[in-house]
Amino acid sequence: MPIIHLIVKHENSTLFDEGIPIDEDITIENLFTTIASDTFEPELWDEEFEAYFGNTKFGNKEKVRKTCKVYEASSIYGIFMEIRIVNNLNNDEEQPFRQNAFDLLMKASSTLCLPEFNSRNALDQLKIDISNLIKENRAGWFGYDVAKSTGKKFITDLANAIWYVDIRGFDIFNQRYKVPISFEIFFNRANPSSYKNARPKFDFNNLQEQSRKLMNYVELPWMKNQRFNWLKEPLIKYASDLSKYADYLLDQLIRVTENRRSLTPVVNELLAGSIEIFKSNIWRAPNIVQKYGPLSNALEVAAFWEPIDINPFCPNGNRMQRS
Repeated sequence: MPIIHLIVKHENSTLFDEGIPIDEDITIENLFTTIASDTFEPELWDEEFEAYFGNTKFGNKEKVRKTCKVYEASSIYGIFMEIRIVNNLNNDEEQPFRQNAFDLLMKASSTLCLPEFNSRNALDQLKIDISNLIKENRAGWFGYDVAKSTGKKFITDLANAIWYVDIRGFDIFNQRYKVPISFEIFFNRANPSSYKNARPKFDFNNLQEQSRKLMNYVELPWMKNQRFNWLKEPLIKYASDLSKYADYLLDQLIRVTENRRSLTPVVNELLAGSIEIFKSNIWRAPNIVQKYGPLSNALEVAAFWEPIDINPFCPNGNRMQRS
């Protein structure tokens, strides 16, 4: 049976604050009627109330209609349910709204926030899109100050790590290490062809540095929270692939360096075959000189690329005699 944490408030008092099991088909209105008749004074049984749901006990919550089922609302908005009994007599009197400083501080420190970025270029837009992805997954950092410092640094480091690969060749990297699906939408934005200078190459030290920065976030307490479960796995994979690619580049560099410094030829001369050079035959018999003189003269006059038909210069007879 599902369990929710129910809080019932009336004016400045908390009437109920504990976890309770619920039936999956019970509505908010029926649940309040049951709790009120068993726990509260009779004058509160028929009072109007408002219901709210959220992921945290003290954070912001979403208002839900009384006719909704408790289980469905808790599945969508969170298991912390808060019922606020409305005092009709007090509502008829117009009173100035007041909020003490402590409540404001508590609200600010328990509200999920996201950092803000200015869109000046493609890299800034990438940071904004990453922030929007975190928002779409109902994640963030508690308190504006934490979001402005910790959250902004994380999004900036992740954007820089993605931009580093994108500007140097996303296709090259993606063929060897498939990027996480949730990160694919952030690539092919750098457009390196628009830059005046040549596209920079992947570097071992920079890849390791980008990987180290991302890995440092994995062990932080806020990353271990369930609201970031969807991000933790792809973040670890991408950071790990950056490190693996750095190791691959280092291994290739070591091999090339060893080949250049090696005294052993890359090709085995013993297996490559051999060449024998014969001394030229200076002496020729007079009859040979007379027999092949016209052919020799024709070869000396003709250009080296010009083909010559030697049949007219060969002695008469059969093929064997001409050869």
